[in-house]
Amino acid sequence: MKRIGVGMLAFSMMLLLSTVSWGAENDYKGSVKALVGNESMIEGSYQLSERIDLVGDYEDHVFRAGVDYDLSDKFGLQLGVRYDDEDGSTVAYGGFDFTIPFGTNLELSGFYNYNYEAKNEEDYEAYIKIEMYANQFLNAGVMRYTGSGTSNPDDEAKLFVRGDFSWQFNKYSIKLRPVLFIEGEFFHDYDFAYQANERLQWVLNINDLDDQELRYRIGVEYKF
Repeated sequence: MKRIGVGMLAFSMMLLLSTVSWGAENDYKGSVKALVGNESMIEGSYQLSERIDLVGDYEDHVFRAGVDYDLSDKFGLQLGVRYDDEDGSTVAYGGFDFTIPFGTNLELSGFYNYNYEAKNEEDYEAYIKIEMYANQFLNAGVMRYTGSGTSNPDDEAKLFVRGDFSWQFNKYSIKLRPVLFIEGEFFHDYDFAYQANERLQWVLNINDLDDQELRYRIGVEYKF
């Protein structure tokens, strides 16, 4: 685990140094995020076309790589491979997501995945998304997650309310995604970022989505 963390830190520094020689561009097709801390992670995506994205991530001994395909602006499909380096198992995952707008500030959203968080397990969300103010959302619905690193360690379908709030202060930004289960459990997931330039931002993530013990991760998000 230490070697993974050191490797991710080195990768992050290489991304930072690469911004010295690259000029600023506005049409970015790819992004990479690498965070080091209690539970280090790396994730990335690359846009092949207007409808197709290549995606991948590594966290908690699990590597995923796949394709996201947008059938329309309301419906998308996901397909990929999940590899667990602890037990050496490899399995295909699949799923879909949807967004159905109602008026100007209300929509029905959600997704369904199989084998994504854990082998032979399903994960889903279905919720009403309400835009309270510009870029300030409140989501209410039902979710079920499995595997480690989730906000539902009991693996049960639960009613929830989740905030999705963000603010921008010049080069600084804050994103808050608190989750409250109707039965009373409360979880945190916060991002604090500094925009170093058009391509690169430093990110501090604080969350307790696994077992309500705060975790801290810091790193970079880079566009290319």
